[in-house]
Amino acid sequence: MKNKLKLLIVPLITLVLEILPYGAVCNFAVSDAENEITEIRSLYSYFDLVPFGYANFGPLLCALTTCIIIILLLINCLSNSKRLSRIIR
Repeated sequence: MKNKLKLLIVPLITLVLEILPYGAVCNFAVSDAENEITEIRSLYSYFDLVPFGYANFGPLLCALTTCIIIILLLINCLSNSKRLSRIIR
Protein backbone atom coordinates (compact mmCIF):
# COMPACT_ATOMS: atom_id res chain seq x y z
CA MET A 1 0.00 0.00 0.00
CA LYS A 2 2.82 2.43 0.83
CA ASN A 3 4.48 1.83 -2.52
CA LYS A 4 1.22 2.59 -4.28
CA LEU A 5 0.82 5.85 -2.35
CA LYS A 6 4.32 6.93 -3.37
CA LEU A 7 3.10 6.91 -6.98
CA LEU A 8 0.68 9.75 -6.14
CA ILE A 9 3.34 12.24 -4.99
CA VAL A 10 4.51 13.49 -8.39
CA PRO A 11 1.03 13.82 -9.98
CA LEU A 12 -0.25 15.71 -6.93
CA ILE A 13 2.69 18.14 -7.06
CA THR A 14 2.00 18.55 -10.78
CA LEU A 15 -1.67 19.28 -10.09
CA VAL A 16 -0.79 21.95 -7.50
CA LEU A 17 1.57 23.65 -9.96
CA GLU A 18 -1.07 23.55 -12.69
CA ILE A 19 -3.65 25.20 -10.43
CA LEU A 20 -1.36 28.18 -9.77
CA PRO A 21 -1.94 31.14 -12.12
CA TYR A 22 1.59 31.13 -13.54
CA GLY A 23 1.51 28.22 -15.99
CA ALA A 24 -0.14 29.10 -19.30
CA VAL A 25 1.15 32.19 -21.07
CA CYS A 26 -0.68 34.24 -23.70
CA ASN A 27 1.03 37.13 -25.47
CA PHE A 28 -1.31 39.84 -26.77
CA ALA A 29 -0.36 42.66 -29.15
CA VAL A 30 -1.93 46.02 -28.34
CA SER A 31 -1.64 49.23 -30.33
CA ASP A 32 -1.72 52.54 -28.52
CA ALA A 33 -2.82 55.98 -29.71
CA GLU A 34 0.45 56.55 -31.58
CA ASN A 35 0.03 53.27 -33.52
CA GLU A 36 2.92 51.66 -31.70
CA ILE A 37 2.42 47.98 -31.05
CA THR A 38 3.31 46.73 -27.60
CA GLU A 39 3.11 43.21 -26.31
CA ILE A 40 1.26 42.29 -23.13
CA ARG A 41 2.07 38.99 -21.44
CA SER A 42 -0.83 37.44 -19.52
CA LEU A 43 -0.47 34.43 -17.21
CA TYR A 44 -3.25 31.95 -16.58
CA SER A 45 -3.87 28.70 -14.75
CA TYR A 46 -3.84 25.48 -16.74
CA PHE A 47 -7.54 25.05 -15.91
CA ASP A 48 -8.52 28.51 -17.22
CA LEU A 49 -10.47 28.57 -20.47
CA VAL A 50 -8.98 31.83 -21.80
CA PRO A 51 -5.88 30.18 -23.38
CA PHE A 52 -8.14 27.44 -24.77
CA GLY A 53 -10.31 30.13 -26.38
CA TYR A 54 -7.24 31.62 -28.03
CA ALA A 55 -6.34 28.21 -29.57
CA ASN A 56 -3.76 27.26 -26.95
CA PHE A 57 -5.05 23.73 -26.33
CA GLY A 58 -2.00 22.26 -24.58
CA PRO A 59 -2.44 23.54 -21.02
CA LEU A 60 -6.06 22.42 -20.59
CA LEU A 61 -5.41 19.01 -22.14
CA CYS A 62 -2.38 18.56 -19.88
CA ALA A 63 -4.43 19.49 -16.80
CA LEU A 64 -7.24 17.10 -17.69
CA THR A 65 -4.76 14.29 -18.33
CA THR A 66 -3.18 14.90 -14.93
CA CYS A 67 -6.60 14.64 -13.27
CA ILE A 68 -7.32 11.37 -15.08
CA ILE A 69 -3.96 9.96 -13.99
CA ILE A 70 -4.63 10.90 -10.35
CA ILE A 71 -8.06 9.27 -10.44
CA LEU A 72 -6.62 6.06 -11.92
CA LEU A 73 -3.83 5.99 -9.34
CA LEU A 74 -6.35 6.46 -6.52
CA ILE A 75 -8.39 3.55 -7.85
CA ASN A 76 -5.21 1.52 -8.01
CA CYS A 77 -4.34 2.39 -4.38
CA LEU A 78 -7.77 1.58 -3.01
CA SER A 79 -8.32 -1.70 -4.82
CA ASN A 80 -6.55 -4.95 -4.06
CA SER A 81 -7.33 -6.51 -7.40
CA LYS A 82 -4.22 -7.45 -9.37
CA ARG A 83 -6.24 -7.58 -12.58
CA LEU A 84 -7.50 -4.01 -12.14
CA SER A 85 -4.00 -2.85 -11.24
CA ARG A 86 -2.65 -4.42 -14.42
CA ILE A 87 -5.37 -2.74 -16.51
CA ILE A 88 -4.62 0.67 -15.02
CA ARG A 89 -0.90 0.34 -15.63
